[in-house]
Amino acid sequence: MTRLTLAPITYEMLRAVAKTKVKPSQEGFVAPNALSIAEAYFVKEHWFRAIMADKAPVGFVMIHTQIEEDCVYLWRFMIDAPAQGEGYGREALRLILREIQTWPGVHGLRLSFVRGEGGPEAFYLRNNFRLTGREIDGEIEAEYRFG
Repeated sequence: MTRLTLAPITYEMLRAVAKTKVKPSQEGFVAPNALSIAEAYFVKEHWFRAIMADKAPVGFVMIHTQIEEDCVYLWRFMIDAPAQGEGYGREALRLILREIQTWPGVHGLRLSFVRGEGGPEAFYLRNNFRLTGREIDGEIEAEYRFG
């Protein structure tokens, strides 16, 4: 597998990142990257990066950085359809967790998802997220704790 990095999105790479898309059957689970990038520019608490395999974008991540109950929130996370199944999601998640573990006061990462065929629930559970038992706007919440 190619080495992954989390890169700030520059003007030069904007179109390529915006073109990365999930499979058609997954479109109901995550917003398009162009919308997410636009939102990030209007919400100062959003940290966002392109997930890069060498110099090519293979995904996108956005985290809401306001700490609540010592956690930040994974707002958006996607891997481009052609890159799925290659281990990029697992490796990108590892990089994301390593990054936020350095943030002062952060001891975990929360997220929420919609249940359904092709959805992300199994992926997150395989990667040591645990269901919190809470539901947020009809979505199931899960959490990863450090240490």
